Amino acid sequence: MNISELGENGLIESIRREFSSQTHERLVTGIGDDTSVTLQDGSAYLLTTTDTLVEGTHFSLSFTTPVDLGRKSLSVSLSDIASMGGVPLFFLVSLAIPGTTPAHFIDGLYQGLRSAALDSASILIGGNTTSSAHGLMITTTLLGEVPKGEVVLRSGARDRDRVFVTGVLGSAAMGLRVLKGEKGDRRGGTGGYDEAIRSFLDPVPRLRAGRLLSERGIASSMIDVSDGLVGDAGHIATESRVGIEIEREKVPVSGAIYEVDKSIMEHALNGGEDYELLFTVPEDKINALCDITEELGTTVTEIGRVTGGTGVRVIGGDGSEVELSSTGYEHFKG
Repeated sequence: MNISELGENGLIESIRREFSSQTHERLVTGIGDDTSVTLQDGSAYLLTTTDTLVEGTHFSLSFTTPVDLGRKSLSVSLSDIASMGGVPLFFLVSLAIPGTTPAHFIDGLYQGLRSAALDSASILIGGNTTSSAHGLMITTTLLGEVPKGEVVLRSGARDRDRVFVTGVLGSAAMGLRVLKGEKGDRRGGTGGYDEAIRSFLDPVPRLRAGRLLSERGIASSMIDVSDGLVGDAGHIATESRVGIEIEREKVPVSGAIYEVDKSIMEHALNGGEDYELLFTVPEDKINALCDITEELGTTVTEIGRVTGGTGVRVIGGDGSEVELSSTGYEHFKG
């Protein structure tokens, strides 16, 4: 079996099994969540995450500026910290750079990194550089922390919890298709498509929302929507050993984008790279969530419920199950 046949999830599971016997008194959660969780001291957990963006896979220099690329490379890791309810602290950056890359491009890249770092109060503390014969690769490793007792894992969802998501979904996937010339006509400055493009190029990590949902003990489980709503809901379902039902008509999308292209609804289910927060809330915490909605810095929409079954089901407006053409983005998929 090759990696394409095994798939990303299969690869991760095989690695997880290989190292499952390794334990440490300071290890709380390893492979299987948005970040690892290790004991930092008597009052806090250390959160650690790493992400790699590869030219030709995650971005194209034909439509991505170095500043946007720098911002996004850190933002995707910041979103992982947000999904655990944490606060970002320090990060490292490793670059594999073709020798023909102009020096001013790298200057712009670090300008973008610095901008995202200032927005999140995180600090660059090191990294690595090496040459690349096959395009640019950027790896960010981000360290954060969360008070003990406040970390939110994928494994905490329980039967009868309600399912919520921040912001709107599908915008980034739509933006990528526009940038690649596969969707829409941007002539005349169509606002919806411009919004979609910005969502793909410069996602906003929901750090404030994640921290409040954690601090107030509202979210029972949480994940950031990087691989698509259905796919990431599936991660919560798997780790929590529950089922999740999503009501398609409740999934929030941008009104401006919907006006120019109604296929945004399909992207909202499977598109990925929105970096919004998908989380579950016990019924007795719903009022507490309502009390803090104005503090979260983004909208929050109820889209479904946790069930005693397994996997993810999407329910249409007529109550029937929606047949899905995809269950989200997966690397190596054949």
